[in-house]
Amino acid sequence: MRNKLLLVFWLAFDGLFAQAPPDWASIVPVAFAPLDAEVADSIAAHRAECAAIRAQMEEIVAAKGFDRRFIFGPSDTYIKEGMHSVFTNIPLGFQTITDRDSLVMRLESLHVDLYWNDKALFRWLDVQKRLNTHPNRRDLSRWPLLYREIPPPLRPHPASPRDCQRWVAEEVVCQLAATLEATSPDKASGKMRTFNPKFNDRALDTLPQLGADWTLPFPPEGICYSFPMNGQYGFRRDESIPGVGYVVFPRGVGHILSRFLYGNFQWKARWCSAEGRVTYTQAELRSGHQIFFNLPNNYFEAGHLYRLEVLVLPNESVAPSLPADMCWRLFRGQPIGKFPIHLRLPDELKITELYFRAGTYDLRKKMQTLKGDVEWQQGYITFETDEPLDAIEMNGGAYFSAPVTFNILTIYFSKVRDALDANDLYYYLAVPFVEPLDRLPLDQMATAELDNTLDAPFVRKVTLGAPNRYRRPPDNRLKALPLPGGYTAPPMSRAFAPDTLLTASPVPRITRAHFERGRAPEPGIQRCTLIIGEFRQLIQAVAVQQAQIRRRMEERANFFFQLEQRRAQRTGKPLATTLEQLRQQEKENLPTSAKLLLETEFPAVFQPNFTLIYSRFFPGSEQRSADLTLNFNPKK
Repeated sequence: MRNKLLLVFWLAFDGLFAQAPPDWASIVPVAFAPLDAEVADSIAAHRAECAAIRAQMEEIVAAKGFDRRFIFGPSDTYIKEGMHSVFTNIPLGFQTITDRDSLVMRLESLHVDLYWNDKALFRWLDVQKRLNTHPNRRDLSRWPLLYREIPPPLRPHPASPRDCQRWVAEEVVCQLAATLEATSPDKASGKMRTFNPKFNDRALDTLPQLGADWTLPFPPEGICYSFPMNGQYGFRRDESIPGVGYVVFPRGVGHILSRFLYGNFQWKARWCSAEGRVTYTQAELRSGHQIFFNLPNNYFEAGHLYRLEVLVLPNESVAPSLPADMCWRLFRGQPIGKFPIHLRLPDELKITELYFRAGTYDLRKKMQTLKGDVEWQQGYITFETDEPLDAIEMNGGAYFSAPVTFNILTIYFSKVRDALDANDLYYYLAVPFVEPLDRLPLDQMATAELDNTLDAPFVRKVTLGAPNRYRRPPDNRLKALPLPGGYTAPPMSRAFAPDTLLTASPVPRITRAHFERGRAPEPGIQRCTLIIGEFRQLIQAVAVQQAQIRRRMEERANFFFQLEQRRAQRTGKPLATTLEQLRQQEKENLPTSAKLLLETEFPAVFQPNFTLIYSRFFPGSEQRSADLTLNFNPKK
């Protein structure tokens, strides 16, 4: 009996002993030690590699006899430790070197290697700082709480220090690894704060109630305008020189977001590719309904689909729970493969999300694909491309007009445009009086005969009159305006001559379904028609004015010929001129603008090149994001 009691007591004691909590005071320092060693070794290795690269670069500079200040910058800014922070992207080469040979190319290749190694070095320095200041390194009170949160079957055995040390190390690595992306400061944060495009607030004021009854997260369909645009098929990162994007909501959401304007919150933009590549950039809330964020560098891949999520987090929020192997790869800066596309941060609050596709081309290469033919009579351009301009790009956001315009850049075009609105043209058409003489008896004097203006120089040569005093029609006229003598001022309005892009089939609008499938529809090669409103308007106006100028010339030549006939009949003298001579005289005395328009022939006046300037604006704003030229082949 006594032996049985001892056995029961021993088993009970053994069970209690087995459930004793881990000794965190001895486990935690041992778990941190290999992490400290790996970080220190990585820092030393990258510093050594950087030193070796600098030595090779020094040898090349010495061998070529270059002035190191012009190559490496003042105080070696371009190669010393921390040099990567000077560049917004990979170094593109030493622009001051014009004589390029294999040594120069090697020098530039080494500079790129130095950039990546220096960047990796500072990443490890950041890891070291975060590791040294990790809140659970010296304060052990949180480890028991974290341990108890683990389901019992998955907990490391409390009696196994090695299991507990492994678990602590994985917890630390997972916290550090993901927060390196989610909370690291952006190098371009200063640019984000200085980027302040002027939005169309007047248009926003027309939507006073929109968003008043919304709840978080806001629907992407309710975004007034954004960059990237929601659903955009051909987003091009290089259009934003400051590297900044934004989402603007109706003013009606201000009461929902205003609580995040002040307080202990951090804003993030989470970018996720359809393949699961995730990165974070810094964001900020402005004016209660505008959110700005940095665009990630070296992230977007041509033709891939992306989701942008705007998040607000408590400042103390930590990293998401990730598989251990992924945590270690993130910690070491190695490729990680795929993230789950529904990744979440603890305590995150999603404000909104939108979907888009990265364009196949950068902006300059895109312009090279827009080659086509000019249809001069109709005033439009046709071309074929495998990535037509996005319908959203041309039609704007959900509520506002297109942030794209095309303007003719050819110098002669501006001369023609100015001639169409010139004072001397309208003075010529409207002011000199021409009276009917065909039924006036010879014994009655015409007005031109009574006031002796028949031979007045300013009558025969209109430019000697006062054309600059003539009040010409307004610049922006939506319809033809009548002039004296049955002439008209044709419609001319830069503000009301919209550009239109027609495609053989609609360009796909990227949705969540496309993103989750990881594939967008392929439009294929499309025939596009680009109607340049100002161009078509100009061609039509020139045709009208040419006909009117010819009519006016003939009218005036006939008028003077009839006057000369009447004078000859009265005096009995032979006719001193011919109708053809008077026509030639009228042609020689044309005002400058009328003469230029009369000589304007399409397409000859624009040869050899017909050039447009393609202007992109940040959606919803008056600030340009890109200005590039397009050259077309005029059809004869």
